[in-house]
Amino acid sequence: MRTLLSIAVLSALSAPAFAFANPQPLPEPETLALIAVGLVGVLASRLRNKK
Repeated sequence: MRTLLSIAVLSALSAPAFAFANPQPLPEPETLALIAVGLVGVLASRLRNKK
């Protein structure tokens, strides 16, 4: 459930970077940082639950 919530929040936060009519080849650095932080959180929670 926590993983699904994390993915939902990240997709909602990264949506504005891809919502332009004329998209840029790469999203903004802040968006990539948010995605990276979310992935680290998901991995940390999975490792924590396995122990």
